[in-house]
Amino acid sequence: MTQSLDFIRNEQEIHMPIWETIPVTDQPTLTLERWSIYELPDGDRHLVGWAIENREGRVSSRIEQFDISTMCGVTSTGRVYKLDGRPGLNMDAEYTWNNWRAINDVESFVNVSQVVWAEHENELSN
Repeated sequence: MTQSLDFIRNEQEIHMPIWETIPVTDQPTLTLERWSIYELPDGDRHLVGWAIENREGRVSSRIEQFDISTMCGVTSTGRVYKLDGRPGLNMDAEYTWNNWRAINDVESFVNVSQVVWAEHENELSN
């Protein structure tokens, strides 16, 4: 009996690899496009998006500093993330975020991307 390819795809779980990041000493700055900012119940925020330089989905460590006018954040590792363009979604980044959440036992979070973007636009108009 022959099954359609669509049926087989729906029955199989697709796994993409997760790997360690390049050390911050070797790559101190990254640019994220199609980005999101997620806030955890404890108030920590993380950047999630498509890292242009590495062509990969990325989840940052905790944001320590954030400049709303330049849309640049410094994380707990010291890496600087530059957010390029408006907030958005990237499937690779969301896959990485969901894996990060599972590894770190994070069940709830709030997407604050639109709030941050509105603050940025307000900052620019003043």
